[in-house]
Amino acid sequence: MRGWSAIGAALLAVGCGASAPERTTDRPPVPRADTPPPPRAPILELGGTYGCAIRLDQTLACWDGEEPARIAAPTGTFAQLAVGDGHACAIATDGHVACWGDNARGEATPPPGVFTQISVGDELSCGIRYDRTLACWGHEDRRAAPEGLFAQVSLGSEHACAVATDGHIACWGANSYGQSLAPVGSFRRVEVGVLHSCAIRRDSTVLCWGFNADGQTVAPAGLFRAIAPRWTHTCGVREDDQILCWGRNSVGQATVANGEFAAVTVGLAHSCGLRTNRTVACWGDNVEGSVAAPKGTFLAVASRAGTTCGVRTDRTMKCWGYDTTTSPPGRY
Repeated sequence: MRGWSAIGAALLAVGCGASAPERTTDRPPVPRADTPPPPRAPILELGGTYGCAIRLDQTLACWDGEEPARIAAPTGTFAQLAVGDGHACAIATDGHVACWGDNARGEATPPPGVFTQISVGDELSCGIRYDRTLACWGHEDRRAAPEGLFAQVSLGSEHACAVATDGHIACWGANSYGQSLAPVGSFRRVEVGVLHSCAIRRDSTVLCWGFNADGQTVAPAGLFRAIAPRWTHTCGVREDDQILCWGRNSVGQATVANGEFAAVTVGLAHSCGLRTNRTVACWGDNVEGSVAAPKGTFLAVASRAGTTCGVRTDRTMKCWGYDTTTSPPGRY
């Protein structure tokens, strides 16, 4: 809670019958020393067969990995997290990057420096430094990051894209389906899927490019605030709180559940949305209960392949779907 500090002279004047001075609005409210800051939003991501999240105490937790090295999260306190199929990276609270998991191409050997954002793909990692320049490490054919100043970066299977501070997009890496042919325009965010990418323009419309065998790059009209491309379908949250999905719909993965939504996450052949009332709805392939979202209220959800995990409003974790044996303990 924020409040204005009492001014003794003003109170004394009121007590003596004088008029209280008019409160000015040119100074910010002073936070009370005994009022803790509100809890941060949950941070969790899922890889191919495992997941990681940042606990409330800012330590890392990883679970359900087939390879022990992929869930051997480093110690320390962290502020950001990015999880891929074989490795993961996180930005520590002091700004340095720590990575773990597969490292055959050096994808888990980050450079020194202070970073503000990070993303990982297959055998590649990239981050934005404090000075807004890009650094990539890992696969030698894809780590040559473009020069310039950047605001956000996103990695897919074999290509990457980043939004420059002036709004243009730069892409690099594999280009067999045109996934690295960056569009012209002014953008505020880009998200990279397996073989295609989508970006939100500064006017909130969406543009997608790359592999289009199922129509996953044919973005609908409208204004969007979030976008989530994956493999053969894409979903986005419009500014009117509706989710639209497009692309393959063979098992209902693009047939959205009813409701108003705050966020969407996309797996291999299913999707899940976090409604504005904090309940979760999933749709698509129901292999091993992938779309059987649990009851209750949630703060965040993340999907990958046929698995979804969510952080409940009591800050505990719940996972469901394919190859999910347990939900990790702790508060997130």
